[in-house]
Amino acid sequence: MQRGPFRGMKYVEAYGDLGAKVLGSYEEELHETVEQLVAANYDVIINVGAAEGYYAVGFALRCPQAKVIAYETSPAGRELCASMAQLNAVPVEVRGTFTTGDLADVPDGRTLVLMDIEGGELALLDPDVAPSLSLVDHVVELHDFVDPSIKETILARFRDTHDARLVATTPRREADYPELTSRTARVLDEHRPCPMEWAILTRRHTQRLH
Repeated sequence: MQRGPFRGMKYVEAYGDLGAKVLGSYEEELHETVEQLVAANYDVIINVGAAEGYYAVGFALRCPQAKVIAYETSPAGRELCASMAQLNAVPVEVRGTFTTGDLADVPDGRTLVLMDIEGGELALLDPDVAPSLSLVDHVVELHDFVDPSIKETILARFRDTHDARLVATTPRREADYPELTSRTARVLDEHRPCPMEWAILTRRHTQRLH
């Protein structure tokens, strides 16, 4: 990768959609947030919907103190994620389907959950069903184009336990990437169906399970 918070990370050649990730423009809106998360010094980082391992391997590189666990339902994705971790010489535990029961044994207050599961966040992120969700920090991509109630529902569920911040997609500027030409500038297009938002949910440290 040429720039961004995971600059220097190597990508497996088998992964087809390199463009924005190798350039370092992928999810540029989150670059500042990623730096803040790195500085938070988490003990455990859980990436749900890890795909080929962009975030799982990236955080393993930047946060060597953390145990990084990547969940990906696709066998091909799990294989790529494991290959990416090996290529970058970092430990990432690659698993299949995530359930909230997997949070049972993580250290209180020292865990980050990053989630990108195409609308499945509405069913999974419910602290009334899984109280342990209230004890960890979250970064979740909100897929309101799948269900327009997702953002407001998730924000309401964590209103009493977490401080919330929203980050929205922003247009890319070719001028920020002088190495691009008129032909190669298309790599800035991440092929999203619509403008997206992420919810950054930071636990208030007085919160405890009873």
